[in-house]
Amino acid sequence: MATLNNPNALAECDSSVSMATNISQHLTKTHHKNKLLQKQLNDLGQQVQTLLKEHLDNVSLQAAHIYQAVDSSVGTPGEGKTARHHQ
Repeated sequence: MATLNNPNALAECDSSVSMATNISQHLTKTHHKNKLLQKQLNDLGQQVQTLLKEHLDNVSLQAAHIYQAVDSSVGTPGEGKTARHHQ
C-alpha cells in the first residue's frame, strides 16, 4: 500500500481511470454509430433489390411489347408486297 500513498501513483491511477472511461464512452458511441450504419446498409440493400426488380420487370415488359410488335408486323409487309406485285 505504500504505492497508494505516493502522489504520482495516485495521479497515474486517476489518469488511467479517466482514460478507461473515455475509451469506454467512445466505444459505446462507436457501437451505436455502427448499428445505425448497419441498419442504413440493410435499408439501402433492400432499396437496390426493389429497384433492380422494378427495372427487370420494366425491361421484360418492353421486350414483350417489342416481340409483340415484331410478330404482328412480320406478315403485314410481305402481304403488302405480294398485293402490290399482283396489281
